[in-house]
Amino acid sequence: MIVVGGPLAVAFMSFQANNVLEALRGIGLMFRQPQATHENLHKELVKIIDWARAVKEGGLRGLESKAAPRNLNDPFIKYGIAMVVSNYKPDEVRMMMETAADGYYERDTIPARVLMAMAGHAPAFGMVGTLVGMVIMLGAFKDDMSGVGSGLSVALLATLYGVVTARMIYIPAAAKITQKQESLRFRNHLLTEGLVMLVAN
Repeated sequence: MIVVGGPLAVAFMSFQANNVLEALRGIGLMFRQPQATHENLHKELVKIIDWARAVKEGGLRGLESKAAPRNLNDPFIKYGIAMVVSNYKPDEVRMMMETAADGYYERDTIPARVLMAMAGHAPAFGMVGTLVGMVIMLGAFKDDMSGVGSGLSVALLATLYGVVTARMIYIPAAAKITQKQESLRFRNHLLTEGLVMLVAN
């Protein structure tokens, strides 16, 4: 309770609740396939080439019918297409989309910061658990020395749990979230270049 509950309580006190819940969901991402894989990037580049053909044949109107916002699920691509068909200049589209890509990255890496904070607190709460266990053990200590070894081993387990949860759960999960978001940021910057090229014909 102390080793798991302590870092969780501190996280909820330090960060917004939705960010903490997202961080806890991120622990499950350690075992899932990332979104921005090489195959997905290839598909999206092929999609941009297809849009380029639509622009060549029918101008921005052709692109608008080909890539209607209602047919797009990705909010970043939706935003980019809206920029392309709104007669912005290429430099303006690049600036706005890069700002959006960096904004997505900053927002979506907050759960990684939450997990790193929990990783920092977990060993400290492990020590707290050890101290509580030792206080209980010494409070029950009288003339009989036989229970000292077993009581001390149980007390020290809290420190072990704190270090293990930090090093085997929180830090790897934070690294996985950061890696995933860096891949998505690279993909968003790549899409930005493609959409800027569409605007520049």
